[in-house]
Amino acid sequence: EADLVFDVRAAANPHWVPDLRPLDGRSKEISEYVLNDPIGASLLAAIHAYLRGTIAAYLADGRGRLNIAIGCTGGRHRSVVLAEGLAERLGELGQQVSVRHRDVERE
Repeated sequence: EADLVFDVRAAANPHWVPDLRPLDGRSKEISEYVLNDPIGASLLAAIHAYLRGTIAAYLADGRGRLNIAIGCTGGRHRSVVLAEGLAERLGELGQQVSVRHRDVERE
């Protein structure tokens, strides 16, 4: 059901850090780990820039809403961090944002 899909597997993966593995992307530790990685930070910036420049056109095209999917390998760490960061930034632009993490409870 997604209109746009972004793959963020290039960002540093906290799954491979034993102390971080049990946490999910909503935790401060995971967010810092992913966004302190230059690739993670650049992915968030690039997706945000793309949407900032195109979201009005998507919504003006009679869509009413835009479903954006962000994926990584397990759906618990990187994609969650990027989805939360993107939601925050789009909210600051006055967009109404709803976030659903499909796989965050998976192990």
